[in-house]
Amino acid sequence: STSMAPAVGDLLQEGLRLHRAGALKEATELYSQALAVDSGNLDAKYYLCLIVSQQGRTEEALDRTRELLAADFRQPRAHKLIGSLLARLGRSQEALHALDTAISLAPGQADIHGVRGDVLMDLGRLAEAVTSYDVALARQPDSFNDWLSRGIALAGLGRIDGAVESYGKALTLQPASPVAHFNRANVEAKRGHYEAAIADYKKTLELLSRAP
Repeated sequence: STSMAPAVGDLLQEGLRLHRAGALKEATELYSQALAVDSGNLDAKYYLCLIVSQQGRTEEALDRTRELLAADFRQPRAHKLIGSLLARLGRSQEALHALDTAISLAPGQADIHGVRGDVLMDLGRLAEAVTSYDVALARQPDSFNDWLSRGIALAGLGRIDGAVESYGKALTLQPASPVAHFNRANVEAKRGHYEAAIADYKKTLELLSRAP
């Protein structure tokens, strides 16, 4: 009934706040309460799938997310979650299919293109991965992970200047990333820029020695 609708909204809002704060058990309780009021609520069902995934219960999360899609196929976020879960299980080809479905439903969603790039990397399809990262970064230029992964893909393709540039963008976003400094050092050395490489190697060691 309509009088119950705000209660569901409040439960979901508070659940999400706890979820984002990492209180998964408490968030689960609130999402479950929302479902008790509105058994067909797709948001509550999706957030529960996400929690199961975050708890590392991959197969269970996959089953539950597929059930969610059986209720309504046109949910890009659920296809994306399935893609991520399949990738985690090493089922990259199936993951790619799920992500392509997600993109067909929500072409403008940057993070789906980023995950697709990661799966293409797993499949060794580096040039296609770069294209996916480019689409993601055009929409979401502040994604450290996409710049870093794009650099790795370009380095793998032997496109050294592009890799250096990508790692530079990643470091602008996260200057204290040892992996970005180390990767940039490797490609700087490859193109004969030894002083730049040494500076990055030194920075890597300094950051690692400071790490807890």
